[in-house]
Amino acid sequence: MIDPRQVVSDLVRLARTRPDLALEQAESLLQRAPDFVPVLCLAASLARRAGDLDRAGRHLENALAKDPDAPPALAEMGTLAATRNDFSTAARCYRALVGRGGDHPDLWINLALAEEKLGRFDAAVDAYGKALSVDIPDAPDVRSRLAGALAMAGRETDARAEYQRVLEEDGDNAAAHFGLGMLDQSAGDLK
Repeated sequence: MIDPRQVVSDLVRLARTRPDLALEQAESLLQRAPDFVPVLCLAASLARRAGDLDRAGRHLENALAKDPDAPPALAEMGTLAATRNDFSTAARCYRALVGRGGDHPDLWINLALAEEKLGRFDAAVDAYGKALSVDIPDAPDVRSRLAGALAMAGRETDARAEYQRVLEEDGDNAAAHFGLGMLDQSAGDLK
């Protein structure tokens, strides 16, 4: 009997060096087992990475038709939607995942990025805060993004404080220097 976990593991391993062959083998497997949601999700991811967004979308539609709540399908749908600049769908997928207890920092960061693109800066601030609280409490790049979202939400004092915190950790952080410069410029405090 075939172990489904081993099949997915083997395909993931192959995808690291030969993503084209992994996609071909995944699609071959799907002809025999079209309801295999993990392989549908992997095929979608590989197709997206190859730039074939329509093919990726078809695999995801099939996966979500089989299991509308499958976390790998929702995560990949969010990524595909963001790739297509459909940030509303991306945010909806990421919100669904965090609503089910998904606490991976990348998930929160992806949600924050989608919220920013939608102009929902307070929601982005919340998502960046969650990302920082989950696993990476002092990550300068995420703090810089948080500061930018705070500035866009009209919270310049909080943004300035976050940028300063980044510079305390990494005095050469270009994003923090740039952000502070933009805040100074908007306040008329150029020196």
